[in-house]
Amino acid sequence: MKVFEIVEDDRHYYIISELMGGGELYERILQMKRFTEKDCVQIVWQILRGLNYMHKKNIVHRDIKPENVLMESKDSKNTNLKITDFGFAKCYDPSEGGLTETLGSPLYMAPEIIKKLPYDCSVDIWALGVLTYIMLSGKPPFKGKSKEEIFA
Repeated sequence: MKVFEIVEDDRHYYIISELMGGGELYERILQMKRFTEKDCVQIVWQILRGLNYMHKKNIVHRDIKPENVLMESKDSKNTNLKITDFGFAKCYDPSEGGLTETLGSPLYMAPEIIKKLPYDCSVDIWALGVLTYIMLSGKPPFKGKSKEEIFA
């Protein structure tokens, strides 16, 4: 998502960015319940392109979930997507053995994060797999106590 300006006053920071009028992918999932394979592929392809760009630069997002994917327009068949919320993202050096912090949204966390094992950018691919499962089936692959239970 393009950021045009960051402004601060005595109490707040303001980020002026491009308008993503289609809202969060999360809202679209609630609305659609399930996506066709064709529509799902278009979404996953765009997210994979974004992740590929980040991963080539050794950046791990660590919080891929539908709330962090914004849609440019309400037309689900023909819209650009943007990955947002890089609050947990981190640059890492693959030669140092991986990351160890336990960060992310539990439903989308890869097993190595939960087990507190070293991990790399593959955790973003795991999270995208969970997201893909939700888009195709209309429910999460795992039970849990979070707002994702809405899908169940």
